[in-house]
Amino acid sequence: MTAIAEDTHVLPRLRAAASSGRGPAMLETVAVLASPVVLYVVLRLRGMAPPHLPDPSMHTTFILDPHDIFARFEALFTPSARLREAARVGFLVPARVSYLLFGAVPGFYVYRYLLALIAIVPLYLLLKRLYGRWAGFLGIAVVMSSPVLLTAWGTDYPDSASVSYLTGGFAALALSFHGRRGARWLMTAGALLMLAVWSHGASVPLVVVLGLVYLGVRLRRERAGIVQDVGLLALSAIMVTVLLAICSKLLIGQLNFIAPTVKSAQTLSTPAELRFNHSASWSWAPYVPYLLVPPGIVVSFFAVFARRWRSIGTPQLFVGLTAALQLAAFAYLQFFSSFQALEMHYFSSLLWSSVNIVLAVTLAETARPIVARTGAERESGSGPAEHRSAPVGGWIAGFVPALLVLAVALAYEAADKLGRHVPAMTWARWGVVVAAVLIAAAVVGRLTIERRRAGDDLRNAPWLAPSRFISAATIVVITGAALILTVAPPKPHGRLANTTYDPTPAYAGALGGNDSAEVAVYNVDAKLPRFVGPAAYRGEVLMTWEPRRQWGDLLGPMGIYHNAFTWVSGTFPVLGRGGVRKVEAWRTAQVLLMSLTGDRFPEAVRSLARFQPVVVRRAVLASGGYRLHVWLVDLGRYLRHPSI
Repeated sequence: MTAIAEDTHVLPRLRAAASSGRGPAMLETVAVLASPVVLYVVLRLRGMAPPHLPDPSMHTTFILDPHDIFARFEALFTPSARLREAARVGFLVPARVSYLLFGAVPGFYVYRYLLALIAIVPLYLLLKRLYGRWAGFLGIAVVMSSPVLLTAWGTDYPDSASVSYLTGGFAALALSFHGRRGARWLMTAGALLMLAVWSHGASVPLVVVLGLVYLGVRLRRERAGIVQDVGLLALSAIMVTVLLAICSKLLIGQLNFIAPTVKSAQTLSTPAELRFNHSASWSWAPYVPYLLVPPGIVVSFFAVFARRWRSIGTPQLFVGLTAALQLAAFAYLQFFSSFQALEMHYFSSLLWSSVNIVLAVTLAETARPIVARTGAERESGSGPAEHRSAPVGGWIAGFVPALLVLAVALAYEAADKLGRHVPAMTWARWGVVVAAVLIAAAVVGRLTIERRRAGDDLRNAPWLAPSRFISAATIVVITGAALILTVAPPKPHGRLANTTYDPTPAYAGALGGNDSAEVAVYNVDAKLPRFVGPAAYRGEVLMTWEPRRQWGDLLGPMGIYHNAFTWVSGTFPVLGRGGVRKVEAWRTAQVLLMSLTGDRFPEAVRSLARFQPVVVRRAVLASGGYRLHVWLVDLGRYLRHPSI
C-alpha cells in the first residue's frame, strides 16, 4: 500500500491563494461587463444615429411585425428580391427577440449592449493574454470610443450586428492559437463569423480573408491538428445556420433564408443595379477622409512591429496580416470590381472590425514603455520577486494607456461643445498630412520600444522617465489623428460625374451627441404597425402616400413599408396617371397617408375617388417633438372582406 504524504503547509497556501483570487477575478468580470454602460455615461455616447436613408427602417419592420409584411407583400416583392431584408437573420433574429422581451426602444438598447459585449469581451481576453489586463481595458476603450462602431450600432441597418460579430469572431480566432481552450474559441469564432455572414453580405469577403489567413498561419507555424480545427469551424457554422433557420421560421415567418439571399445577390449584380449602386469613377474617394484611417492604422502596425517578423507572436502576426488583406480585398472590390465596398458607409463600416483590433494591438505594443512589466510576466508571475506583488504604481501605470484613449475622446467632445469643430478636408488637403502624422507617431513608438530593449530598464525607472512620456504622446497622437480623420466632414463639392450618392455618415456626433430626435422617430416607427393593424387576408396590399417636400423627415415611417417601392406617387395630394396605373396594377387595398402636419389629407382622399376610398382610422402618433399625422384609407374597389 502506498502512503501519500500531504504537505500541510502547501495546501492551505493554495486554498488561500485561490480564495484571494476570486475577488479580483469577479471585480474584473464586473468591470468588463459593465464597461459599455459606464462608458456610455462617461463619454456621453450617442445611442441612436440619424439614418439619412430609409434602409435601416426597412429592417426595423421585420423586427416589429415581420409576419404582416410577408402577408401583404410576399407575392408582390419576391420576383424582384425586395424581401431581401428579411433574410438578414443573423441581425433580425436576436433583434426581434429583444423587441418581444423589452419593447421597441428598450429592446434596441438591450441588443446594442449585447453587441458591444460580443465585440469587446473576446478582444479584452485576447489583449489580456498577449499583454496583460491593462491592455484588455485599452481594447475596450478603443472599441467603445470608435465613432464608426457607435454609428453602426445606432441604426437598424445590419452592419450594426455584423461589425460586432466580425470583431468578436476575429478576436476569438486569434485566441485559438496557443491556447488550452483553442477548441472553444474556434467554435465561438465559427458561430460569430457565420452570424456576420447571415447579417450582411458584405461580411463574406472579410470572412473569406480571415479563413485564408488562418489557414496560412496554421500551415506556416502550427500544422498539428489543422484538419480537426477546420472541421470545428465548419461544424459551428453549420449549427448556427440550422438554428437561425428554425428561429427565422418561428420569429419572422421564413425557414429558407439562403435562397432569398442568393436571389438578392443575383439581382443586385445585374447591370441596372450596378449602375445605380456602384460608382464608375474614383473621383468621390478623395472627399472621404475616414477612408484614410484603415491604411494608416495598418501601416502603423507594420511600423511598430518592423524587423520582428520571425519573433512576432502568432496572434499578432495573424491580426496584422488579416487586417492588411481585408483592406486590400475591399479596395479591390471597390476600385477594380463592381461591389460598393468602400463608397457606401453601411458597407465600409464592417472594415472597422479589423481596424479597431489592429489599432488596439498597435497601441498596446507602443504602451510597453509605460507599463513596467509585460503582460506575460504579470500573468505568469515571472520576473524579480519584488515585482510580483503588483504594487499600486503598477496598477496606475496599467490604466494609463486606456485613460489616454478615453482622454482623446473627451477632449474632442469638449472642443466640439466649444464650437471648435474638426474642419472639412480632402485627402490632398490635410487628410494625407494627418495620416502621415499618425504613421510617424507609430515610428516614434517603435524607436521608443527599441530603446527599451537596448537596456532601458523601466521597471526601475522613475515616473518621469522620457520613454514613458514619449510612449504616452505616441498613443495620444495615433488615437487623435485617427479620430480627426474619422469625424472630419468632406469638403463641399459639386456633383461628381459617374458617381452614386451616399450621405455623409454622422460620425462627428457619435461622441457627445444627442439622439433624442432619433429616439422619438423610432418610437413613432414602432407605433405604425399597431395603428395600421394586421392584414385581414394574404395579399392585402398597402401603399403609402406622403408630401414630397417632407420625404427627408419621413425616412423612418416610409421605410416601415419599404419606402419608394410602395409610394402611390410623388404628386401628393393629386393622383396622377402614374399613381392610377400603380394602384390598378397592384390592386391596392389600403393607402396610408402620412405627413408632419396632416394638411391636404381630405384632398388626397378625394383624388382617390375612383377607387371608393373610406377613411377607417385617423391618429397623430407622437413622441418627444416628433408628430406624425396618419390616416388609413380602405379602397373599396379592391379590398376583399374576410367573408368573401
